[in-house]
Amino acid sequence: MAETKEEQVAWTPEEEKALVRKIDLKLIPWIMVLYLCSYLDRVNIGNAKVANQEVPGSSMEATLGLNSDQYSWSVAIFFFGYVIFEVPSNILMKVYSPSKWLARIMVTWGICATCMAAVSNFPGLLAARFFLGLMEAGSFPGFIYYYSFWYKQQEQATRVAIFFSMASIAGAFSGLLASAISFLNNKGGLEGWRDLTSDYFLTAYLLNKGLPSIIVGVFVYFLLPDFPQTELKWLSDRERHIAVNRMPPTAPSHLHKHFELHELKATLFDPWTWLFNFAYFCCVCPLYSVSYFNPTIIKNLGYVSYIAQLMTVPPYAAAFVWTIGLGLNSDRTHERALHVSASLVVGIVGFIMQLALDVQANTGAKYFGVFLATIGPFGTIPCINTFRTKTMRGTATSGAVATAAMVASGNIGGIVSPFLYPNWAGPQYKYGTITNIVLMGLGIVSMLILRQVYKDVEEGILVEGAASEEFEKKDGAVSA
Repeated sequence: MAETKEEQVAWTPEEEKALVRKIDLKLIPWIMVLYLCSYLDRVNIGNAKVANQEVPGSSMEATLGLNSDQYSWSVAIFFFGYVIFEVPSNILMKVYSPSKWLARIMVTWGICATCMAAVSNFPGLLAARFFLGLMEAGSFPGFIYYYSFWYKQQEQATRVAIFFSMASIAGAFSGLLASAISFLNNKGGLEGWRDLTSDYFLTAYLLNKGLPSIIVGVFVYFLLPDFPQTELKWLSDRERHIAVNRMPPTAPSHLHKHFELHELKATLFDPWTWLFNFAYFCCVCPLYSVSYFNPTIIKNLGYVSYIAQLMTVPPYAAAFVWTIGLGLNSDRTHERALHVSASLVVGIVGFIMQLALDVQANTGAKYFGVFLATIGPFGTIPCINTFRTKTMRGTATSGAVATAAMVASGNIGGIVSPFLYPNWAGPQYKYGTITNIVLMGLGIVSMLILRQVYKDVEEGILVEGAASEEFEKKDGAVSA
């Protein structure tokens, strides 16, 4: 007998929990692999800088004839294309579907990563890094946006933390693999740094340079689910009905494929959008500072390059645990802003330790400062992204623009951070360290302001399912 309309609408908490677990198993592994690949390709240049510095003529700077400023530009140029294309990429993802668009990102960045091993001079390195950033643009905000089609806001921090923790795994894996590959220097006619910069997931010596990302991209095209409404094979009719109807009216929908200009204007002209963007910048700039310069900072403690590479692993392992734990507690308490602020405080303490302690007299304590300076920025990202999605109202255009604009603005930190740690400023790097301390302090202030602005949302007074009537208007300012 067919179900009545009332029976179709009603479902038990046990049914919903079982469905969420099923969605987790289908979605999360793919996003974890995608982000692991992308973060490896993005930050491995920091390990490449340190690789084989003791061997004359074998380091990346020596091979390509780079000075400190040129290295900084090589790091920063990635983010020019990355920042510019973030918002358009997120909008195009909702038009072409997540599986197709994320697969395109994977395949094209794999091709660009392959080119990194072939560069022979500074202009070539700039070109390869720029196009790597351009092709990878939209990946991280795309993952956040993609989750908003499947998960309620109170479910997202943990799941964002799980995939973002792959950045910590990538950092640890980079150190381990960089240390190993440094012993393969000049084997097979390649300097070790070339293998580090050319998509070395599972190692560039075993697989053709960009092949892993390209292969994963092909699988994503065919196997990644798109939207709850369109999944007919692995979701039953009942499961699909629950997956669609359990989401609040404010959640983006696959039906909103057309571009809403009034939502774009409303989101971009909302002043709180830009405070979110600034707060994210204050989190991301220190994060990229440690991602790109932890190997250099640790090497300056007095270790040879391959030992310094290995010693980058424990701080990233600690960041992995901290990020997951903070995300779990944030979802448990339904609170975001204070979790971001607490993680920033931890980071500030770490940077202060690096600034205040003498390199030779306090090596152990300064290394512990590296731990705190690493886990602090990493822990902020899942919670601040979930806080942002929690405040969004409207159709898919608003969600795509707000998420991508925040990530794009934050990743300007990737342009700034390479210039904060020039070679001549070592081993204390006072300028960069003080800058990151100030930024994290401003990030705390920004988060406390946003917590007050969105007090009803943070405290659960505003019911999650309450639709925003303002977005039904074609004109006028709208809160994103």
